[in-house]
Amino acid sequence: MRVDLLARLRETFLFILISATVVVFSLIFIKTIYVIQVEDHQLYTNSIQSYRVETDILYSVRGSILDRNNKPIAMSVNSYELGVHPAKVLGKIDELSGLLKNFVSKDQQEIYDLLVSDKKFVWIDRNISPEIA
Repeated sequence: MRVDLLARLRETFLFILISATVVVFSLIFIKTIYVIQVEDHQLYTNSIQSYRVETDILYSVRGSILDRNNKPIAMSVNSYELGVHPAKVLGKIDELSGLLKNFVSKDQQEIYDLLVSDKKFVWIDRNISPEIA
């Protein structure tokens, strides 16, 4: 009878130990699932979206406009211009005008007059050659 009682006590102890282990691991699993799905869902959503969404920039070239004899009548060409906001020019305007005269087709006085004008924006020169630009 004493052996029976010890065997039963041992079975009960093992049952409680295994049950407690299952409950503890279940709680850990549930907490982990909660953290992933509720607390950190935005982090995982963003990381998944970064794998799915990709942006490619496609640079298109504008074609020439041709007449009925396949001769171009309008085409795209690169052009360079130099403009300035005179109110934002601070400092030595005569030095700047002297520096800019080397790159544009105007003399230093014309550039100086544009830099000190009351206009909001002025073009210093237009259609500058690509070698200078």
